[in-house]
Amino acid sequence: MLGQENLAANFCGLLAAQGFKEKAIEWRILGQERDGSMLTSWTFEDLNTSARETCIGQFDATTKTFRILYRFVKECRQIIQATINSSKTLLVYVEKKMFFVENEESRLRYQAYIVPTCVPDEGATAISLLESPTHRQVMSQFLWRNEKECEIKSIQEKFILLIHETCKYTIAQSAEQ
Repeated sequence: MLGQENLAANFCGLLAAQGFKEKAIEWRILGQERDGSMLTSWTFEDLNTSARETCIGQFDATTKTFRILYRFVKECRQIIQATINSSKTLLVYVEKKMFFVENEESRLRYQAYIVPTCVPDEGATAISLLESPTHRQVMSQFLWRNEKECEIKSIQEKFILLIHETCKYTIAQSAEQ
């Protein structure tokens, strides 16, 4: 029988143990990877200034560890899905927001981005994966290699980018281990 647990409370406890003093709210599950880890997003709220910012993190249930992968400094974002490569150095995430497109009425659209994982103050810049935001839902997933293939020093990370009822892309991204 499975035990019921409050993931948000557990995640808040893990963040507090790492020294984070901000209030963590608005938790979302963004995806699960081949190793069983869960990707989540949440909003940090500064208790003194009420400033808010969105974060993406990874929870490893086997080691009971929680790691921040990317932090949108002083920005709130509606991240709906994310995936991370096997070496945990690249993050692809999908954002849903109101985009204004010329000659069209404004409406919610999806945009996918890739960014290196980093600590908050390193300032990595996300790169858009689509030429323009789309009204069709977008999903992504890194394709993890077998362990024998991971021994290669210079590798290409691959992920698929799916656009609802339209197309799919397989993208290779060079990475050094």
